[in-house]
Amino acid sequence: MSYITVAGKNIYYEEYGSKEKPTLVYMHGGPGESCLTYTYQAQKLGEYFHVISFDQYGVFRSDAIPEELKAGVKYHVELIEQMRVALGIESWIPLGHSFGGMLALLYAHTYPENVDAVIYDCPMWSTLYTSKAIAKATLPYFEQKDIPEQIAICKDILKDDIPSKEAFDNPMRKDMNEEVQR
Repeated sequence: MSYITVAGKNIYYEEYGSKEKPTLVYMHGGPGESCLTYTYQAQKLGEYFHVISFDQYGVFRSDAIPEELKAGVKYHVELIEQMRVALGIESWIPLGHSFGGMLALLYAHTYPENVDAVIYDCPMWSTLYTSKAIAKATLPYFEQKDIPEQIAICKDILKDDIPSKEAFDNPMRKDMNEEVQR
């Protein structure tokens, strides 16, 4: 297992392909997923690129985020840039999946001089719209099963005036996945 320390945090990463080829950095979805689901693709892409795939800070094999630390999207982007520098990579191609697409977009906007291209794989552009889409899709299920707590959460998220952070935090209060799996 390979780790790199950036800003005092241990970040797990995997590397595929020759360092002589253009570097592609995979930014996984989530937050909370890991690069584990990307291993097969990373190995295949390693035939054509130098691939860096990593578990974002706070995820799986990387260090946990202390509860008192505010580690938002911009914080993660800064860690990704520090990781690029620590790995000695001049520039790379961010490939962002889902939540990683938002990271890739912000990274490319913040550090355009270090980006050769950007690839978006089913990106999540907005936590507000993503949360609303999930609430809209799951509300009928919760109504059919008569689960009042989940119905209330979905209806709160679907309000027109809810801020993005609140829309994203609301489903995190209750484990909606647990109810959907029943």
